[in-house]
Amino acid sequence: MKDNLWNAFQIMLDNWNRMLSSEMDQAEEDADQFEASFYQFIDIFREWFFQREEKPQHIDEVLAITEVKDLIEQVPAPLMINVQTELEIMLEEGLNKR
Repeated sequence: MKDNLWNAFQIMLDNWNRMLSSEMDQAEEDADQFEASFYQFIDIFREWFFQREEKPQHIDEVLAITEVKDLIEQVPAPLMINVQTELEIMLEEGLNKR
């Protein structure tokens, strides 16, 4: 599962970088590709997150998970709010399932 997670993360970052350097005629397609890869990464992350035995109660606990820290360190600054928002949504989902 970790390999799938890291692979999806890398694809998302590659698409992010491609989108940033897009020419005008390719910009919309690259943005769409990035968006799709971002949500695919989030879906894979969500699956990994909910399969874990540890069930964090607070966002600080989520951010302290080694794999999450490793990912967060590589997230481009403009995406940080999006990623953190998705983490908070997952945390709420997890708390509501208990």
